[in-house]
Amino acid sequence: MCDIGTIPSIHAHLREEGYPISLCTLRGWVRNGTIPALRIGEQQRRALISYNNVMKVLTGEWPDKTPHH
Repeated sequence: MCDIGTIPSIHAHLREEGYPISLCTLRGWVRNGTIPALRIGEQQRRALISYNNVMKVLTGEWPDKTPHH
């Protein structure tokens, strides 16, 4: 598998491997900048993300980029 894909394709791969993560969680991580994404398409609505980056977030290896108040 290519380690870059759309949010739904990465989500499907994670679910196949037994990770209980929701599609909304992945979208939220992209929206808040936790996982970097490359926006594609005419209106920049689709996002490509790295499977490896998602795994780093899930395993705690990725630096937390969420704002702290």
